[in-house]
Amino acid sequence: MLRQIIKISVITSRAINLLRVNNSFVWLELLPGKSFYELNPTLRTINFTEKSENGNAGTSYEQKLSCGVTVDKSDNALINYLERSRLVVKLEYSTREVEIMGTMDFPAILTVSMDVNNSSIYKFEFVCKSIYRLLKLVEK
Repeated sequence: MLRQIIKISVITSRAINLLRVNNSFVWLELLPGKSFYELNPTLRTINFTEKSENGNAGTSYEQKLSCGVTVDKSDNALINYLERSRLVVKLEYSTREVEIMGTMDFPAILTVSMDVNNSSIYKFEFVCKSIYRLLKLVEK
């Protein structure tokens, strides 16, 4: 089965009570009443890349996730808030696997640009520079 990202959700690090990393796995506990905000990406626009870099401190990874998102005017305040926040991004795949991009120490950062040809579609790009590859989410 082809492994494709089918769902993208984000949460700010301030809404996380506990995020524990063990090798390539992560356990995540949100603060009471908090939940991930689900984006509505255009499926054919989702792109993920990961590039490793070796330096004096060891190997690090630069991860980039981009997608086109349909946004209406009521979402502008949320977008502005997310752009100024340290984020954790949840990626759900067609294979039912779930992975996390970003941690408390190595958050994902969002930049947003608008497609002039289609003013309802925004390009979201999440960038994370981390010592971890994508982490598999372990459900409790």
